[in-house]
Amino acid sequence: MGEIAVAPIEILIKGIPETVLFILAIHIFINLKVDYKKSFIIFFISMCVTYMTRFLPIGYVVHLLISITTWVLYFQLVYCLPLSKAGRVILSVSAGVILIVIAEMINCYLLQVYFGPTMIDYVFSVATPLAKCLYMLPSTVIFGILVLIIWLILKRIRSHKKKIAESRNE
Repeated sequence: MGEIAVAPIEILIKGIPETVLFILAIHIFINLKVDYKKSFIIFFISMCVTYMTRFLPIGYVVHLLISITTWVLYFQLVYCLPLSKAGRVILSVSAGVILIVIAEMINCYLLQVYFGPTMIDYVFSVATPLAKCLYMLPSTVIFGILVLIIWLILKRIRSHKKKIAESRNE
């Protein structure tokens, strides 16, 4: 097991947009209004912690578990959420991770279809950090589209629930 090192260019091109989308996704899932100051604190801390944990000599799954745990802690501590919302935060972070994995899988599938099976090996083993970012950038766009679709679905569901509640009160 080695480190999962990240080049600075990867942080700029892929890490920052994906982290912002991830924070937005958690807000959407929890139905929490975005507080830009608190979101920036979460963004800054998560970027630093994620970057540092990638240098630990641990496997990817352990890294993922550390990331999920710290994301839950970020939201609980920064937003001072009641313990009753901890379950929703855990589910939201897990759903966000699952969406990222789905987006990455779709992107890898598209790379394989358009460029052949050797492209995946090239991207993950030989490609320069910039080339890797460019090949994997569509996954961030796909992740953004998935977040947007879920936001629209949840907005419609919440609006429908609100109308039902208002009609019962009349």
